Amino acid sequence: MPNNTLMKTILTLFSRLMFFALVAAAAPFAVKAQTIISHDNVALKKAVVASSYQMNNYPVNAFDGDTNTRYSSLYNDNEWISVDLGQPYLVDQVVLIWERAYGKDFNILFSRDGSFTDLKHDSVQIRNNVLGTDSVAGTNIIKTKANTIARYVKMQGVHRGTVFGYSLFEFRVAGSIAMSSVLPATLTGLTASEQGSATILEWTTTTETNTAGFSVERSTDGINFAAIGWVESANAGNTVSRYSYTDKLATGNRNYYRLKVFDRNGKAGSTAAVAINTSGMTGLKISPVPVKDHFTIEYSGTAGQTINVSLYGPAGQPVYSNKVILKSSQQTMVVNRTANMLPGIYFLDIVTNGTKNESKMLVLQ
Repeated sequence: MPNNTLMKTILTLFSRLMFFALVAAAAPFAVKAQTIISHDNVALKKAVVASSYQMNNYPVNAFDGDTNTRYSSLYNDNEWISVDLGQPYLVDQVVLIWERAYGKDFNILFSRDGSFTDLKHDSVQIRNNVLGTDSVAGTNIIKTKANTIARYVKMQGVHRGTVFGYSLFEFRVAGSIAMSSVLPATLTGLTASEQGSATILEWTTTTETNTAGFSVERSTDGINFAAIGWVESANAGNTVSRYSYTDKLATGNRNYYRLKVFDRNGKAGSTAAVAINTSGMTGLKISPVPVKDHFTIEYSGTAGQTINVSLYGPAGQPVYSNKVILKSSQQTMVVNRTANMLPGIYFLDIVTNGTKNESKMLVLQ
């Protein structure tokens, strides 16, 4: 009988070498992007859910980066364990380091919304998997299908390899995200509005080229953003498409939202952020969208209130500013386009007493 500790160390080192080698081999997949941010394990210490667990062999143990801890399920064939990566990634591969209670038949499932029904075509089926019977049974390095973009990854058991459950030392996910200044879709606006306790985000695209979808991100400081949802793209070419997302879990009095737009090759680009006061919000509407020679601002506030209206260009440069005293609770203003308002994405801010109350993105053609 071989020394179990030595065997485990050898297999762990071998799996890591194979893991990094395969990640390196997969790297050219997204070389067309401006910046490729690759990660050998995007599942490390991320949120996890499992169908069951035994004693102290918690589900988080499979994602702690420590091969001395493990996760163990109950003794049923259909047990599962899944991880939330926090945002969509272009997933390259999944690595499972099994204890002796391994999976003979299992599926690796992917999802962008957590349902695991939206990306059935990306699932990978493992059948007749045969590993060892020592304390470390072995490692499965599972290559994903091309262009698998997912936020959630699940190991769904079908048949156990032993009489025990499913036991994993490590559940790793290799992924990358390619950031580009060029979005795979032309957005004509991102707006946020309050509806009861929820925030409604709406946006429109006029062109979509190989677009996979939109990752909706939220922040409380305008700097640190986290993904909160996914909206599938219609990928309608040059047809106008309208989208919306409802955020029912916003916290605090002020939130910022932005979209990360993914194409089907995993390349992504982020829009600028739009801010909203989720308490005591007024109202701001801009038309027409996109802007050609002028645009109209409709603002809801308090009669006699002084507001500063500012328009900022693609590089953050101010191109328009005006101080307005509201004559009524509903104020309408018309802004004529000037020579310094070149085509691109702009932001209109409404500032009152030094506080930004509203901010909206608009596109000038």
